[in-house]
Amino acid sequence: MLNLTQPSQTLSNLSNWKTLAQISEENPQFSYSQLKRLFWKRDEHQGLKTCVKKIGKRIYINEPAFALWMAGEERNVWTGES
Repeated sequence: MLNLTQPSQTLSNLSNWKTLAQISEENPQFSYSQLKRLFWKRDEHQGLKTCVKKIGKRIYINEPAFALWMAGEERNVWTGES
């Protein structure tokens, strides 16, 4: 479970980082192409950059952080705002 008071633990836990293919396989409501487009345009969506790291040609998504972003809570968690 995500500990909302410890965002650094969420981001530093390597098991939370998944590839686009893994996210789309585990969550069929998102197609691979839909996720790819969303994350390539991550600069256009406030807070989404926190969930994404690019290493080489591969994009990794922090799944708990992405779930918070989807719920609209990501900004509050990482900044301490209400």
